[in-house]
Parts: sequence; structure tokens; C-alpha cells
Amino acid sequence: GEFSSPSGSQKGTVTEDSSIKIYLNDDYYVNDINEIAKNQMTSHSFNIGAVEGLSDGEETKDTIKKNLSGEKMYQWTGNVGLVNVTDILKTSINSLCTSASYSWIHYRDDSCTNNYLLDNNDAIQYWTITALSTKDGNYTQAAWVTDYNDVTNNDVYSKLFSPRPVVFLKSNLFLSGSGTESDPFTIM
Repeated sequence: GEFSSPSGSQKGTVTEDSSIKIYLNDDYYVNDINEIAKNQMTSHSFNIGAVEGLSDGEETKDTIKKNLSGEKMYQWTGNVGLVNVTDILKTSINSLCTSASYSWIHYRDDSCTNNYLLDNNDAIQYWTITALSTKDGNYTQAAWVTDYNDVTNNDVYSKLFSPRPVVFLKSNLFLSGSGTESDPFTIM
């Protein structure tokens, strides 16, 4: 199908599924998730549209609402996906980091490290289901990362850069436990 960035500066036809989508849904889900867990999960409509970054000096004008609008341009329904850019931005306690542009432009400093999804001591990064592109169309990151480096093909073998699958659970499940290390949550 056709795919476009929010401004239309980048567009084209998608002719095949990504290798991570195929692996997560046709191998990992089928072979590595047991039947008990599968019965607790539900398929989900993931927002997969692109997030468009603003240029240096304009990054403070970027918003979660703008980024979410770009992500919602396209959906894909599946069992296992990856986190969205806006999911990571929503968990930051730094108000400047509610902008994909700010996080992208300032990825080498420590201004966007106050986020519970990131293990800042190990510089853990995330592949996302959302692409980050520039509005002028000169640059696109196929997988947006939140800190220090871009993900390259060699990085997927490192624990620091490996994909982190996302699944959605059925709403009728219950949790036991207190959520601490000695008494973790257990899905029932």
C-alpha cells in the first residue's frame, strides 16, 4: 500500500513486510510464546505512521499531539509489535522531552534521560514501530532510538540495542503480587 510522512515530503509504496514484523509475528509469537500467555494476549491495531521531526531551533514547537497525529495516519493489526515514539515520550518526566524533535536533536546530551522506560545506566535504546523523518525529506531513520546512537544492523545482536516486543493483554485479566522485586506482579 501507499505510505506517506505527515507533510507528504516522503512517500512511496510498501511492497513487502519488514523482517522484524515477520520475525515477531510468524516466528517469535508462534514458537516462543506458550499457550497460556497467548490466551492472555489480544491482537492490537498499532499506529505505524511516521513522526516528523522539526529542525534545530524549532524543536520546542514539537508536541506529543503532533507526533501522535502522524503515527495515527496508518495502522497495522497484529499480535506482537514495537513501542511507538509517543509511548516513550509520554513516560518522560522532562517537559522538553515530550518532543521527538528535541529528543532526536539532543540525543548526545543528558536532557532526555529521565524516563522509566530507559535504563540510563546501560544506555538502553529502543527500536520503535514509528519512523522518524525530517520535514524536508532529506533524512529518515527506519527505527528511532532514544539515546546516543542510531541502530545499525550489527547492533541488533547486542542486548543494549535489541528489539523489545510489545503485546497487549486482554482486559479481563487480574494481577496478583505487589509489583516489587520480591513480590512481582503475576498475570492471572
